[in-house]
This record gives sequence, structure tokens and C-alpha cells, in this order.
Amino acid sequence: ASDVYKRQVEGYLALDTGAARVQSPDAGRVAELLVKEGDEVSAGEPLAKISLDRTNVAGGSTSEAVAAEMVSRRAILEKEQEQWRNLGVQQAEQSRRKARDLENELTQIDAEMQLQETRVRSTREQAEKFKSLANDKFVSDVASKQKQDEVTDQEIKLQALRRQRSQVERDLGTARMEEPQITLRSRAQVEQLSRQLSELREGMSQVEARRETVIRAPMAGVVTNVAVNRGQSIAADSPLVTVLPKGSGLHVELLVPTRAIGFLTKGQEVV
Repeated sequence: ASDVYKRQVEGYLALDTGAARVQSPDAGRVAELLVKEGDEVSAGEPLAKISLDRTNVAGGSTSEAVAAEMVSRRAILEKEQEQWRNLGVQQAEQSRRKARDLENELTQIDAEMQLQETRVRSTREQAEKFKSLANDKFVSDVASKQKQDEVTDQEIKLQALRRQRSQVERDLGTARMEEPQITLRSRAQVEQLSRQLSELREGMSQVEARRETVIRAPMAGVVTNVAVNRGQSIAADSPLVTVLPKGSGLHVELLVPTRAIGFLTKGQEVV
């Protein structure tokens, strides 16, 4: 009879090449399971979709509530942006209209000044004549003094018109400077709101991206050990499936005690 060494030992099956254990990076719910046991997949192919929505106290979706709030905020910012555009246009038009009115007023003052200068020259001539006549005693000194007073009155009116013209010129200069300032201020506000809208849209995209994640095959192979079902809630790092490299074989690894090594030989049959 042949010598037979009998010894019960523990062991396990192992792949000839490494398998990929696919896990969910986040807690959530299996929204879609896109593969089944034995399916062949290529690298990067979708395996499952995990919904990451959380439920708030009222029983609604947290991400949906955040998205709704962001949509409301976007509408407010867009309305404010349009208001600033319209306000800028209105204020610029008011500034241009004010400048046109001041230009017309300036033209009118210039015409009045020309007329007043004519009056001043005329009263001066009359005053000179009355002064000469008063020296020759043809008119009284009182009459000559009245004519001189008329000259003074007309000169005072001319000075008043000159002061008025100076003030209108200053106002016109200010009005002409206001329009570009209004345009710049309005543009700055619109651009600031544009940046806020851009940041908000980016945030909305991130919220939408966080609502669902797609789990993809890390390599080409065959799907096995499907550990979840559609609609199942899972924790973070939960195993979903295992992808075996295509054509990979199995081998047994036995945990033999050291004292039994001497009884084993290469090629020996194991039951």
C-alpha cells in the first residue's frame, strides 16, 4: 500500500491576475444598475449610477432644495443686472439732455450779452453827450447824473449776465463729464453681477454633479460578484461589483503548517 499523508488544511481561491473590486466612493442609493453577472465590459464603461441626494426634515431632496434656491437667486441677479443696464441708459440720456439744455441756455445768454453790450455802449454815448451839454449849461447836472446812473445800471446787468454765463459753463462741463462716469459705473455694476452669475452657474453645475455619480469599470473584463440591487441604499466604500480580467484563471493557495512541509512534493495530488 502506498503511503498517503492526510492532513486537513485551510486555503482559498485566488486569481492568476488581479481582479478589480469596484466600490461606491459615497453613500447613496443605486439609481441604476447597468450590468449583470457575467457581462463583459470595457475599461471606462458605466457599471452603475449612484444617487447622492439627501432627504431634509420635510422629506424633500436636499439638492433639489439647494438647486431651487440657486435658480431663485439667479433670477434675482439677472433682474438686478437688467435694472442696472436700464438705469445706466436712462441716466446717460438724462445727462445728455441736461448738457443740451445748458448749451441752449449758453447760446441764449450769449445773445442777451451781445444785446446788453449794445445797450451799455448806447447809454455811455448818451451819458457823454449829456455831460458835454451839462458843461455848456444846456442841460442840468441832475439830468447828466441820471444818464450816468443809467450807464451803471446797464453795466451791472452785463456783469450779471457774465456771471450767469460762467456758472452755466461750469454746469455744462460737469454735465459732459457725468455721462462717461455714469457709463463706467453702470458697466462696473453689470460686470460685477455677471461674475456673481457665473459663480452661481458654476455652483449649480456642481450641485447637479453631486446629485448623481456614475461608477465606471476600471478595466476591461467580466462582471462578477454583483453585490447590490437597483434602489438599494449603500454606505460609502460599499462593494458594488467585481471585474475579472478576461481570460484570467483561478488557483488554490493552501495554508499548510510548517511541520507538514516535509510530507509534500511537487505535483502531489490534493483532494
